[in-house]
Amino acid sequence: MKNLRKSVSILLTLVMIIGICILPAAAEDTIRFIARSWNASEKTVDAQTANCNTYTDLSQLTSHSLASGWYVVKSSFTITNRLYVGNNTVNIILCDGATLTANDGIGVSKNGILNIYGQADKSRKIFAHCKERS
Repeated sequence: MKNLRKSVSILLTLVMIIGICILPAAAEDTIRFIARSWNASEKTVDAQTANCNTYTDLSQLTSHSLASGWYVVKSSFTITNRLYVGNNTVNIILCDGATLTANDGIGVSKNGILNIYGQADKSRKIFAHCKERS
C-alpha cells in the first residue's frame, strides 16, 4: 500500500511539473493587440484589448496572396514581392518593436478588407512602397 501511495504521489508530482512547463508555452502563442474603432456619435476613437490565438507568422508565408485570416509580424520583416489581399478579409497584427516593409506595396482588391492592428507601446512600423504600374 505504501508503494502504491508513493507511486501515485510521484505521478501526480510529474503531472503538475509538466503542466507548469507546458501552460506558459501555450500562453506565449496568444498575441494581444489593440482593436481601435471610430465612435461616430462621440467623435472619438475607441480602443479595446483583444487576443488572437490562431494566426500565421507573416515571415513564414509561402505565397504573396493572403488568404482570409490573421497574420502576425513579430520582428523586422521585409518582403520584396507585392502582398495581395483578394476578395477576403485579412488582419495583420504588428507586434511591439516590429517593422513590416513591403517593397512592392500591398494591393487590396475592390471587395477585399485589410485591417492592421498594433500592440500597446506604439513602436511598430509599416512601410509599403509602390512602384508605378502600367
